[in-house]
Amino acid sequence: SVRDEVKACIHRLFAPDLLDWDPVAAELPFEVTDIPGVDGPVIGYMDSVRRIPGKGLAVLDYKTTFEKRDLESSSQLLLYLRACEELFDEPVDWAGYVYVGEAGEADGVIDLIHRDDIEGGWSDVVDMLQAADSPSWEAESGSHCRHCPHRSLGCAPDEHAYDNEYVIESAND
Repeated sequence: SVRDEVKACIHRLFAPDLLDWDPVAAELPFEVTDIPGVDGPVIGYMDSVRRIPGKGLAVLDYKTTFEKRDLESSSQLLLYLRACEELFDEPVDWAGYVYVGEAGEADGVIDLIHRDDIEGGWSDVVDMLQAADSPSWEAESGSHCRHCPHRSLGCAPDEHAYDNEYVIESAND
């Protein structure tokens, strides 16, 4: 049942060692600027930063997925680690995923990695961000445009173009 699935997810969240790690921040906003070849800043939120006894600070991302992610090639975690450099006065050398979905098995799983063990490095993150900043996909107009909130931009075919039908004129006009 749905209730059983929710209970299992909650159990996976509270079962692992995570509760022994002191919380430092939750839903921490970040902004990484001055990335070569990327227009504007990269902004987002990190799920959690915690202090791990004997290791120091770690940035964590909660996953509700069915499958685990590859830690060794995680551009997401490298981006978070870079953002932490600007946010904290002490090093954040650890990063990982907290699996609260089915990938977390019965008792939850935390996969943790040291920044030096992540393959590729910052240049791979920059390449990924540059590719996302310059998408090769181009929109094709069609009947789907009739419901699009962006049709006022002039990209919709004439039969679905924005016609100001619902614009309310100001009393001062």
